[in-house]
Amino acid sequence: RIRKEGEEIELSLYEQINKVRRELTDEERKKPTYLIADTLKEHSTGKLSMKIRSNRFSYQLWRDKSEQPLEDRLNEVIVGVIFMLEPLVFAKRGRVEEEKRRLETIRKAKEENAKIEKLENDAARWATSNNIRGYLRVYRAKLIEIHGSLTDGSDEARWLEWAERYVEKIDPLNSISSDTKKPEPSK
Repeated sequence: RIRKEGEEIELSLYEQINKVRRELTDEERKKPTYLIADTLKEHSTGKLSMKIRSNRFSYQLWRDKSEQPLEDRLNEVIVGVIFMLEPLVFAKRGRVEEEKRRLETIRKAKEENAKIEKLENDAARWATSNNIRGYLRVYRAKLIEIHGSLTDGSDEARWLEWAERYVEKIDPLNSISSDTKKPEPSK
């Protein structure tokens, strides 16, 4: 096997073998043919073949020729190896680059979704805090209307102080500091 950047081709060298039917013995001639084993005899031809295979269906083959033996054609074989391997490597590089682009697109989409989710959550928290502030103004006014004033340290006063601290805590605008950078627009 020859490998480059994770792609591989298979290189095989083999000798052509001819199979010749052997002469049957007198005893074998009396038997049915399906009971006779090893009726073929292998015969070496001395002719070499070299095959390069990149997958099940793609291969290239060189054989001994009467005027030019295979060992004199090794340059052709090397060119064949390059011819079969380079497109595989090129295709793999393309797949790797495509996968990088796909993953980058996914990363950007996740980043964009996270920004959208934060924006929507911040807007909801801001709306909630403004809604609570409005409620607290009306509640305070109602207490003053009923009691004439709001007594410091009373249960109502302590509850209003707690509610105002809570509102300040949940308002996302209170977490912005003067050194906070303005977010860059998405591309």
